[in-house]
Amino acid sequence: MTIQEIKSIAKETFGGRKQSLIDCGEFRISIVGGPGLYGDFETSFEIAFIRKADGEFITRDLVETANDDVIGWLDIQETEEFVNKFLFAN
Repeated sequence: MTIQEIKSIAKETFGGRKQSLIDCGEFRISIVGGPGLYGDFETSFEIAFIRKADGEFITRDLVETANDDVIGWLDIQETEEFVNKFLFAN
């Protein structure tokens, strides 16, 4: 999945923020950006993994290097790599 595809499914949330949600097996990948977030949704992005069953963040369970519920300031290439790694693993 390319960043253009990720952006094409984005919905505006509030305050100029945008979010794309991608279903991936038993969880969703959330890619966000905008004011107050760890990315601008143009060249940098914040990503999180959320369990569908209960809405809990599971980023730390899935990403060995994650030390928070979200991973911020990812560039375009890093964002595409994260999404595709998990999207095609399921």
